[in-house]
Amino acid sequence: MNGGSSLNYLLLGFFNILWTPMAMKLGRKPVYILSSLLVIITMSWSRKMTGVTQWFINNLINGMGTAGYQATIQLTIFDMFYVHERGRMLAVYLFSRDLGAGIGLISGGRMNDTMGWRWSQVLVGIMTAVAVVVFIFAFEETLFPRFLFTDDDQNAINDDGHKLEYITKDVLNEADTKKNHAITNNIQRNH
Repeated sequence: MNGGSSLNYLLLGFFNILWTPMAMKLGRKPVYILSSLLVIITMSWSRKMTGVTQWFINNLINGMGTAGYQATIQLTIFDMFYVHERGRMLAVYLFSRDLGAGIGLISGGRMNDTMGWRWSQVLVGIMTAVAVVVFIFAFEETLFPRFLFTDDDQNAINDDGHKLEYITKDVLNEADTKKNHAITNNIQRNH
């Protein structure tokens, strides 16, 4: 049991190398759905598995799945709330997660005594399947460039009361070209 849990936690921490960039590039919703589908697969498999090897492989795949939504929740909170609200919302999330872990231990013990430990896996799979359906139909993507839809930045005024001019790629390329010519001319004069 401990070896399988260790493998689960190992991939839970390591697999964020894949999920977090995917959430930043493709969006939060696909990561939630894909990672939850991995969890559903492992929970369905755990009902029928036999042997230590299957337990280890199951926990490896489960760690890959749970890593996705464990890391993406914080990104979603950062997308949905203003900076001054994020601390409170992260505290609510962490409190809820830890409270769920405590309640899960108590209810899991009761379930183990009455129906057997495999049913706890099935129940997690069912709850995750319900969450996937909710994600598909009720969850809006939180990753989008808000600055493109606000007019505040385009009317920004500096401390002197002058309207700010935004630097475009053309201006940057022109400045780089002038700088490169100046460096080349300086080198030629010195030699």
